[in-house]
Amino acid sequence: MDDVARRKEVFAWFGGATYHAQCFEVELQSLLFLTYRLDHPSAPTSALDDVDLRLSKQNLGCLLRKLAKHFTLRPEFSDLLNTYREKRNYLMHRFFFDNAFNLPSAAGCDLMVKELRNLARTFREADAIAQVMSKHLRKLAGWSEDHVEALVRVELEKDTDRDGEVT
Repeated sequence: MDDVARRKEVFAWFGGATYHAQCFEVELQSLLFLTYRLDHPSAPTSALDDVDLRLSKQNLGCLLRKLAKHFTLRPEFSDLLNTYREKRNYLMHRFFFDNAFNLPSAAGCDLMVKELRNLARTFREADAIAQVMSKHLRKLAGWSEDHVEALVRVELEKDTDRDGEVT
């Protein structure tokens, strides 16, 4: 593999790790949105839209603080969530800076890919935990997975223009 291909692999794995970190954040947003919905069952659509918009603008640290306000988290679980936050912040704010001298060499690129694979796996684990929490909360609310999927489809249809593209 030539140097350009190795760097492309680094960037691809960075994109993958970032994607999985984003999935975790979005699942936390969904969990917090569901919590709001359960606390305010008769909230109008405009209020739900506002909550959704606010949650989508919050960073992972803020989302985790909100989660701790709504749920009793065991200390070891809270520590795990903070570890995910630290790794996400490292990935987004320090990874390339800290690895600047690795990118030009094949061995350095291999080290970076190994680290990015581990980060991607970490964020997949974090997302899986958040998904389990969301599923449990939906079950407590009496919402079937089919019901939730139907709600998502309705929302996606609202955001799709006549040409079939999301607006």
